[in-house]
Amino acid sequence: MTARGAGEGLAGVGYDTPDGATFHVTGNNSRVTGFGPSLDLLGASQILVDLGGAWTKSVNVLQGSSITVDGQGSELGSFDIDEGTVTVTNEAIANSFGTTIGDSGGSPSASATVNVLGVGTQLNMTSATIGSASGVPGQLNVIAGNVDITGTTTVNATGAVLIDDGGRLDSNDDFTVNGGTLDFRDGTLEIAGGVFDPGVASLYQLAAFAASDEVNLTLTGGASLAGTPSLRVGGTGTANFTVSGGAQVTGNSTIISEAQNAVGTVTVTGGSSTWTVLANLTVALEGEGALIIAQGGAVNSQTNGFVAFDPGSSGMV
Repeated sequence: MTARGAGEGLAGVGYDTPDGATFHVTGNNSRVTGFGPSLDLLGASQILVDLGGAWTKSVNVLQGSSITVDGQGSELGSFDIDEGTVTVTNEAIANSFGTTIGDSGGSPSASATVNVLGVGTQLNMTSATIGSASGVPGQLNVIAGNVDITGTTTVNATGAVLIDDGGRLDSNDDFTVNGGTLDFRDGTLEIAGGVFDPGVASLYQLAAFAASDEVNLTLTGGASLAGTPSLRVGGTGTANFTVSGGAQVTGNSTIISEAQNAVGTVTVTGGSSTWTVLANLTVALEGEGALIIAQGGAVNSQTNGFVAFDPGSSGMV
């Protein structure tokens, strides 16, 4: 089926597609809409939305099917993805409700992947569950694009999140790595108002993937870090950890810029924003480190503090 120009198609005549079906929504004002149960995209079927088209009927992506939303003004409505691929690219936008990436009852040999690619590309979700305790692996790739999740985010054992090439993920509630993987290479992760649980008990290391990369982690809006892990900010490339808006961080030994040629900065800013260090605090073990306390923020170090610990390091408080 093709909807072109000012045409409007209706998805939902029956609620399962035939195997190998293709839907193409192309051009400004072209829309596919529908009400009632979601459309099940079966048997390697495909949806392509481009050149400003829009698909607003809810869809379940099953059996290796795929959706591609390509280009400025192109739009995708609500989707779940049990097995297959959803790609949003080139300044397109997708809006979804309670998205699940990866079917808990499916085969581990299959996969479910959502790609958000390119500057200006946007995916908005009310919540996200990525992977499960077993079943189909789920992957969310935020590569130069933007993802905004208003509710909770859970990365389960078969799930993974990649943030790279300046991608940005904003979570406005709890962000929990529950046995899965957070591969934070180059970009920004902001947690506003929830608990950030990176899934580590003893050590959390915030470090870019390569020397030219930069990672920016912000806890704000009363957010907090789960547990009391030891913290390392800056092991490769540039790493910035900001605590603002009444956020709270408590950790054991903390090192800001651990390795040679690394750059690490911790900023604690705003009233009620606090960083509590239960063991040694080191600003620049070998690289270039900075601790910035501003506008009523507070840092409480309960044991020893060191600045520019090794020869050749550079530290600032």
